[in-house]
Amino acid sequence: MGSQEIASTALATDATLKAYYKFSTGALTTDSSAGGHTLTAISDPAEDASGKFGGACAFDGNDAYYVANHADFNVAGNFSLGCWVKTTTAGTLQLFTKGNTGDYSWGLLLYNGIAYFVLYQAAGGNHLANADSITVNDGNWHFVVGTYDGTTIKVYIDGGNMVSGTSKTGTWNNGTANITIAGRADGTSYFTGSLDDIFFFNNKVLTSDEITSLYKTGVKKLNGQVNLNPELESTSLRGDGNLVMYQRFEGNSVDETANNNDGTDTAITYGTSYGKVGQGALFNGSSSRIAIADNASLRLTSAFTISAWIYMSDSGNSRCVLSKDSTTSASGYRFGIHTTNKIRFTIPSVVDIDDTGNTIPVGTWVHIALTHSGTNYTFYLNGIQNSNISNANNSTGGTDTGFIGCSTPPTPQYYFYGNIDDLSVFSRALTATEISNLYNTNIKKYNGISNV
Repeated sequence: MGSQEIASTALATDATLKAYYKFSTGALTTDSSAGGHTLTAISDPAEDASGKFGGACAFDGNDAYYVANHADFNVAGNFSLGCWVKTTTAGTLQLFTKGNTGDYSWGLLLYNGIAYFVLYQAAGGNHLANADSITVNDGNWHFVVGTYDGTTIKVYIDGGNMVSGTSKTGTWNNGTANITIAGRADGTSYFTGSLDDIFFFNNKVLTSDEITSLYKTGVKKLNGQVNLNPELESTSLRGDGNLVMYQRFEGNSVDETANNNDGTDTAITYGTSYGKVGQGALFNGSSSRIAIADNASLRLTSAFTISAWIYMSDSGNSRCVLSKDSTTSASGYRFGIHTTNKIRFTIPSVVDIDDTGNTIPVGTWVHIALTHSGTNYTFYLNGIQNSNISNANNSTGGTDTGFIGCSTPPTPQYYFYGNIDDLSVFSRALTATEISNLYNTNIKKYNGISNV
């Protein structure tokens, strides 16, 4: 089957869904909406068997699809469109467009890897929103969505956090041009790469929550079919019932478990330059943090595991990776790096439990983990047990907001300086073998030994 992100939600039967191209195997031109807008090929694009969830459509820069002009694609007020895209190509690349020279209506496109959503007025030229400095031409799959609500043109990348918005009202040019995928009707700006799950809603603005849901549905249905090289994604632990939060940081802080421990970002930068493999999150050491609303699943007590890839940009300072401190009592916890450059787990106002093994180097990626069961706190560095500390104290969980990249009470402190990737939390103590597998699976994939 092709990508099913829209198809697996109630939006698949929404009356405002006017076009939906799943690019299923053997049915690349089929419109899965009620609109019935079958695609016509320009130079026969090819099927891409390694699509987002199976089949997709591959374009070589000289081919495209089009639909004859139709009223379903004429816009007056609210509408939304989007797709999954994978490319490594720069330049101007049209994804889903209505327009040609002198008769341009709307379009979703990439320019040097940055996503743009463009609307043209009947008078006054074009108005656009773009995704600022976020590039998507890194060879990974990305979810790009554009919306207009009658007032603001918005672009979303990989989920419901809007990355750019432009306020504009007016009358938009609908024109008579054909609607094209992977090019423009006048034969310019052809796309090179793969596209999947292209959709168009007329008279409907997808909400941030709906866009997040679509993205998360896609991520959760991934199941190893696409080579995004995550450490935990490719192991049996991905389906572990005790996995309570999993942050891959692929352009956002969306939790990929059913617990919905999604983050609210402050001064976070995402990109492949900041990830172990794929994207990661850059923390500036002074204000960057991701807030996680209180959730019972993160109130860790007698048995748990915290695991992450980190890249430290300094040494000799206390840097917090994950915290859930209490502002009023001796409860909660902090997990991070102490001034000794060793892992530390803190139960505020109770005890600091310090790793006594090897120090963490600066300027290189390392995998850190902590498991707790009974009175044993076991620290791991790069898949190997670094030390085991016996301590009878347990965290009481805490009900305050959690944070990635800092500790909170009484004010934010211990800001992390560097990069964090693939942060996972379990409500059980993983075994030494499981920790080793988390580390070694990623290393093998990083070195090209394994291909998900």
